[in-house]
Amino acid sequence: MLNKAQGYGYKKVGFILERGYFSKQNIEHMDKCGYSFIIMVKGMEDLVSELILSNKGSFENKRNCDMDGFGVYGKTVKGRLYEADKKERYFYIYHSISKEASERIRFEDKLKNMKIYMMNHRDEEFTFGPMYKKLLSAL
Repeated sequence: MLNKAQGYGYKKVGFILERGYFSKQNIEHMDKCGYSFIIMVKGMEDLVSELILSNKGSFENKRNCDMDGFGVYGKTVKGRLYEADKKERYFYIYHSISKEASERIRFEDKLKNMKIYMMNHRDEEFTFGPMYKKLLSAL
């Protein structure tokens, strides 16, 4: 794709990339070609998880970070995408309180259902699946 753009002589162009294109090698190739880009990445992708965690709690419910009309809170931070990155980049971090609330409701419902299931097996020897172990270890 980038080689075609270069072949057509495009110079001042930017790309909106799919998450599947997100890798250190592809980012370096975009930089080498001189193209700008935007990528939407889920919060816990390896290349951005540290950036997300280091900013956690600094914007998620701050009024001055409200992205009016979009239902999210956001923050712009500057940094390097990976350790050997030669460029400082801008990262736009977003948090949806409505998504957080719906995920919390699902989590609480799951806990409630698991509790009911466990109570139904009270006073008997019973082996619960790995989901129970994972969830209970997080509590």
